[in-house]
Amino acid sequence: MTVDVRWYDDAQTIVLYTFHPKWTWEDFYPAFEKALAMEHSKPYRVDVIIDYGEPYMVPIGLIENLRQITSKQPQTLDLTVVASHHQMAVMMIRVASNIIPVIRDHFRVAPTVQDAYRIIQQDRQNEAAGAIGGC
Repeated sequence: MTVDVRWYDDAQTIVLYTFHPKWTWEDFYPAFEKALAMEHSKPYRVDVIIDYGEPYMVPIGLIENLRQITSKQPQTLDLTVVASHHQMAVMMIRVASNIIPVIRDHFRVAPTVQDAYRIIQQDRQNEAAGAIGGC
């Protein structure tokens, strides 16, 4: 399988996608459906890390597929952080964020999976601080 999905953490609050060379949209969608089931099974916030570490080519139809993918996400999904140190990934997210507002609001890019995890943890801390301050 060229796209794997599993829980990143034991608490089951972060879904990790791992992309391998020569993946296709046909490979992606079964992993996506599995991830959706995982996300929907939780009543609390769930975030996603996309491990896209190597400079794999993205199949044709990125924007169309991103629209479809983002429209199916549960309300509990918050951040999606793409872990890649390649400029192409950063550029793709920037282009998509100009076309699809939910990408701009909920997607980030980090150079590594560990950095992606730190971004999510910081966002959760900020969210908790805001909730405490808003009481």
